[in-house]
Amino acid sequence: MNTKQDFPLTSLTQYTVDAPQTFCHDTFDILCILSGSIKIALDHHDERIYHHSDVLIIHPNQSASFSSNEENEILHMCLLPSFIEKYLGTDSIIFCDSTLEPNRSYLAVRRLISNISWRYHADGPVYDLSLYSLLFELLDLLKREYTLNLPLSIEYKNEKQKERSLEIQDYIRQNYNQPITLTTLAEHLHLSVQYLSKVFKDCFHMKFSEYVNLLRIQHAEHDLRYSDESVTDIALNHGFANAATFNKYFRTTHGCSPKEYRKNSQLISLQDKETPQINERNVYLNTDIEKEERNITVDCSTTTAFSQNLCSMINIGFAKTLLSVSFQEQLTRTVRELPVKYVRIEGLISNAMIPRLADQNGFYFASIEQSLNLLQHLNLIPFIELGKNSYNYLQNNSNQWIFRGYSTNKKFHLLLEAFLKYVTTHYEPTWYNQWIFELWNPPAEPLDTYIEGYKIMKNLILTYIPSAKFGGPGHNTGLPSTDFLDYLELFVKNQITPDFISVHMFTAQYLLQDQTQKLVRLLDPNIFSIQVSWMNRKIKQIFGHDIPLYITEYNSSLIPGSYINNSCYQAAFLCHNLLAVHKQAPLSGYWMLADTLSNIESPESYHINGIGLITGNQIRTPGYYAFRLLSKLGTRLIEQGDNYCITQTDEKNYQIISWHCVPFSSSAFLSNAEEHSLRNMYKHYEHMPPLQMTFHLNNIPSGTYRIKRYLLDRFHGSYLDIRLGELINGNIDEETFLYEKLSPLPEDMNYLLSACVPEERALYMQVEHTLTVTSPIYPHNVCLWEITNQY
Repeated sequence: MNTKQDFPLTSLTQYTVDAPQTFCHDTFDILCILSGSIKIALDHHDERIYHHSDVLIIHPNQSASFSSNEENEILHMCLLPSFIEKYLGTDSIIFCDSTLEPNRSYLAVRRLISNISWRYHADGPVYDLSLYSLLFELLDLLKREYTLNLPLSIEYKNEKQKERSLEIQDYIRQNYNQPITLTTLAEHLHLSVQYLSKVFKDCFHMKFSEYVNLLRIQHAEHDLRYSDESVTDIALNHGFANAATFNKYFRTTHGCSPKEYRKNSQLISLQDKETPQINERNVYLNTDIEKEERNITVDCSTTTAFSQNLCSMINIGFAKTLLSVSFQEQLTRTVRELPVKYVRIEGLISNAMIPRLADQNGFYFASIEQSLNLLQHLNLIPFIELGKNSYNYLQNNSNQWIFRGYSTNKKFHLLLEAFLKYVTTHYEPTWYNQWIFELWNPPAEPLDTYIEGYKIMKNLILTYIPSAKFGGPGHNTGLPSTDFLDYLELFVKNQITPDFISVHMFTAQYLLQDQTQKLVRLLDPNIFSIQVSWMNRKIKQIFGHDIPLYITEYNSSLIPGSYINNSCYQAAFLCHNLLAVHKQAPLSGYWMLADTLSNIESPESYHINGIGLITGNQIRTPGYYAFRLLSKLGTRLIEQGDNYCITQTDEKNYQIISWHCVPFSSSAFLSNAEEHSLRNMYKHYEHMPPLQMTFHLNNIPSGTYRIKRYLLDRFHGSYLDIRLGELINGNIDEETFLYEKLSPLPEDMNYLLSACVPEERALYMQVEHTLTVTSPIYPHNVCLWEITNQY
């Protein structure tokens, strides 16, 4: 590896602490515990235990001792003090210790450390621009979130005085929590008290005691916000003689008591977590691995209604896919196997589907007729997306249309009206009165243009189909939440009440910056429920009443090539999120059904790493089978909790579904799809043990029951894992393997189609009012029990 003498990152190592060790570096040391736990003591104080995912920054010349009694792994990064001080200032104090702030997320820090590590060990010079950019991003985060900045204007008359002031600052920072005085500082520096007092006032423009108490208050602020320690303990920990003195100084500084400050800070923190902005302070990783055994006891005599809307809509992409015979077969089979009611279509109203007749002032509707006849035959209701494709879309290259303004396009309005006339004269009102229309707003189209087009299209549609639903704007939750609020306020300002508010949701996605795809964000697996709750509250707050929230596009990832969507993770992800939000979002549409004719570039590569429920070679993915298992749930809910849902179809038949959704690892940062290999794909997730799930169903009718178990795991139902096994057990490189396996040989297809299904097993039990089932649920697994009374 190349090195450079003045490069700010002096070393970055990953090692195991297998014997006690002590060091005192002249650098800023950043530590991240990758696994296990380590005992660390700083400056000979009591040692603290740092567990998996904990982060700590050790200041220069601060002694540290390590020890551990278990297997562990630590990432250790060293940065030059000159680099830190140049941009954060010499008067800044970095406070970054996750053990001291249990109520604060350190996810953003961990992710930056992880990506710096990846870049540092990649080929090429360590001082390349990409690594520099990450280091500056880390500095920016530390300055904004983890630095104590005293409001001082320090002045130095000469270099000697500057050196003296730095000695003063260093001593106070290390001893502020002790009963220090100007006299003790003078003794330490071998100066007279009178001279030191003059130097202090000249440099710091305040008294020594004021400076020390201000520093103590700033440290105490962090503990009040992020720790659970009592006010008295916080006061004593930071050098105040007692709680009364602390209260006095704190009230003078903040105008409120420490307890009031803590209460207000916690309220703000809660609001921040509930506000789904793309800011990694608002997300977290669930690293709780204590709950390995789960015992759930339920009373089956008490139930409530359970809405089976978990797979009621599917996205099929461009309307032209409906003209493909192979896709028609896929859709027909899907409707037989999944309870799909709506199909969301893009570009149905376009000159590609409705061309003009030659030399006539009319349109040709043969493609529309073929498409609508298929949907009507399958008892499917069109959900027509009007916004993503403009009137003259002919290409599948998204760069040509995704940012084009079109809402006020008069030619498009003429085409829409011709379509509505055709529909209302050729089909029954009982069908088209159920149709749903959505106007999506591209990120680059002005809001005023969007709302003008919205009014025109809504009036046009309701003129022909008064019962149709019309809504928008298709807000991407990966963009700032302020954009969502702007849409709501714009509707209210123009006295428009949409029939529904539509949003797109992805937990791993690119952010759009200047109309180009930039950084990827990995969000907490619970972000769906957090965002949906927040958005529903804002809708009611702004409109004054509830409006249905439709999730018109969702998936675990918007990143082609990352293998996420076709992995077993996808199955657990769907169970986890759909069951969390199905009451709050009455309609949601998976993105998308099949890879074969999707609007994504290079669809020929999406045989094992696509974005659909069905691969390019027509094999069902774990996500598809997750929908099949979810569709077997009953219409009465007995109980729903973490990792499980128990339902009932009638008084004698019950269903239990359990899953183990493991979050993305803090060491996984999907900045580019090409950085991810099939061989290493499961390293992107947290390491978590299996859940031993035991369910006790009480107050059920006695009798003989058939218990059928469906298991969806990496061995049953995952085409991707079959390919992964072939790669690992072979001896060719991954690139060659993927090239060879893009399309299975015809003789392999029958095997793959039969192998890539969940495991099914059945047994019979004689039951006396109580039934118990138990099974370990490993990470990414989904398990369904169908419990049927035989007699």
